Amino acid sequence: MEVNYYRVGLRLYSQNNYLSALLNFTKAAEQNHVFAQFYLGRMYKHGQGTLRDTLVSLQWYLKAAQQGDTDAQYNAALLYFNGTESIEKDEVLAIQWFQKAAQNRHACAQNYMGIVYESGFSVEQDYKVAMDWYVKSAEGGSEHAEYNIGNLYLEGLGVNVNYDLALAWFTKAAERNHACAQYKMGTMYEHGLGIQKDEKQATVWYKVAAINGDPDASYAIGLIYYYGRYHVDKNYKQAFTWFRKSTNNSDALNYIGNMYTNGLGVDLDYMLALQTYMEAAKDDNMYAMYNIGRMYRDGIGIEKNYAEAVGWFAKSAESGYIGAFAKIANLFEIGEYGIEKSYFQAERWYRKAIQVGSNDVYCQLAELYYNGGYGIDLNYVSALFWFRKAAKAGDAQAQNRVGLLYDKCLDGKIKDYTEAMKWYKRAAENGVAIAQYNVGVLYEQGFGVPKDEKEAMVWYMQSIESGYSYAYFGLGSIYHYSSSLVNYEKALSMYKQSTGNDGQPSGSALHGIGLLYQQGLGVIQSNVEAMRYYLLAADRKSDAAFNSIGDMHKIGHGVEQSNTDAFKWFLRSAEAGNKDGQLNVGIMYFTGVGTEKDQNIASFWFKRSLANGNKKALAYVDQVETKEERDLKNMKLAEAANAVKATEENIALLMAELELIESPINQIKPIEHFKMEKRVK
Repeated sequence: MEVNYYRVGLRLYSQNNYLSALLNFTKAAEQNHVFAQFYLGRMYKHGQGTLRDTLVSLQWYLKAAQQGDTDAQYNAALLYFNGTESIEKDEVLAIQWFQKAAQNRHACAQNYMGIVYESGFSVEQDYKVAMDWYVKSAEGGSEHAEYNIGNLYLEGLGVNVNYDLALAWFTKAAERNHACAQYKMGTMYEHGLGIQKDEKQATVWYKVAAINGDPDASYAIGLIYYYGRYHVDKNYKQAFTWFRKSTNNSDALNYIGNMYTNGLGVDLDYMLALQTYMEAAKDDNMYAMYNIGRMYRDGIGIEKNYAEAVGWFAKSAESGYIGAFAKIANLFEIGEYGIEKSYFQAERWYRKAIQVGSNDVYCQLAELYYNGGYGIDLNYVSALFWFRKAAKAGDAQAQNRVGLLYDKCLDGKIKDYTEAMKWYKRAAENGVAIAQYNVGVLYEQGFGVPKDEKEAMVWYMQSIESGYSYAYFGLGSIYHYSSSLVNYEKALSMYKQSTGNDGQPSGSALHGIGLLYQQGLGVIQSNVEAMRYYLLAADRKSDAAFNSIGDMHKIGHGVEQSNTDAFKWFLRSAEAGNKDGQLNVGIMYFTGVGTEKDQNIASFWFKRSLANGNKKALAYVDQVETKEERDLKNMKLAEAANAVKATEENIALLMAELELIESPINQIKPIEHFKMEKRVK
């Protein structure tokens, strides 16, 4: 009796006796038995009874396929479609064999034909053709096709978005234990798509899908426990467990890294955090790459290295995380730990951040232009442009900065007290304490508004209540100098309460106390005490105090008279921008007292003092000018008068043009207080 090698092989295969089964299938296959050829293809593919060899597997599948076996056709197509270490990927051949099997109603092959047309693998992408193949496959019993049809309706690919139909097809596949469909059921319930929103039911479906091996579902459950969502208590240990089950999910790996970094549900372990982030980064996870950059930037478990941080932030930015652009710019602003300080590079990265929609970096970009240096020219007009962009977007600190630029006339072109007051008030009404102080200053001086010392005091008090104790200096100056509200005892009290940002007595107030002692106002007159307070103010870098110390040395009050020492202090005051110091150092150069006589240098300082608003300097400027210089000055004044008008007309145009610039990302620098010593004579 002739032995049926195929039947013997099939019996041995069912008993997991793969070696003997292989021998019998081989004998049957050599007799051209189509099913034996198919089984040999399977056994070589999976290494059953022999070493795994996908090339030999393909050869046996093709023999069976050529005899019309649809399973063999389908499996040969899979090997071509995916490729292996010994089989070159060939989508065209794969599609040919998928189509042969599909035309013979092989449901899985029909599903793959749908995938081919949905994704456009070596064919023109066609969602309608894909849908036709999926429907045929679903009719043939493929739950994978049912899931794919649901996706087309969910995404509106080739059909109108229809959540009801999407839910219906996902339900069919989910009931047949399709894990991905079960996960999609969870998302439909979570977001109320095609069904009433039900977060508890969503959680149930996620857990079912996760148990069936869907990694996205495990990740979803991890998020629920991590944040304590949907009536589930926050539980980091459970979150960690579910994230670990989400295999090959780089987002889950990123969360695991965060948990190791912060000791959430696990022991703090920076090395494991870094390793986990690195694993996620292999999948180009933008958040993981950002977190690696953060570890290098902050020295978390590793040595600080800004160069490495910039590299990782750049990778994160290239992968789509817009927050990384600004972090790179921040590091170039600082310029430490392996990178050179460069405002030029910082500007480049801030502009890239703006190009991709990160509009919260306007102020940082403006600060670069405001400060200048390190490859960027100081440019107050550009600074104003970007501060205004931030201010219009509601940034209260930027509103104060806009006011500052209009107030201080830092480039000699944009001084406008009315605009300054408008922006100060906006910032002040948004709770910016220093802006409240600045509003008080303009009311006290009558700049941009009618002079109103009582209103100034209201704003100074509001600034103090908002935590800006420097504003006590503003109150002190009103009590010190006001013609109607003068009260030297209160002035002294207010000055003593004025502090700088570091909590120490402010230089301006210390100088004011020194003046009270020098003049004997509200205190017993004492040049020694005056000098002591001036020196304390000088330690706080008060340019007005530098000038007053110069005065004391010049006349010998509280110290031994010394023109040389007087000159040194006047020069220090002048170089710090104090108009009275500039006048005094000019006089010493003009007269040759305390220094060598030099008319040219004297003229320079007189003109600086006059430009800063010291009208007393005008007489000295006239004394040192030659006839030629006076004629030249008059000519320039005439030109300036014309230029002023042109400037006023062009500044609005300039700002409008800047608005048209195509501008290419955490903290705004503290805004320095105004130096109000200019009121002190």
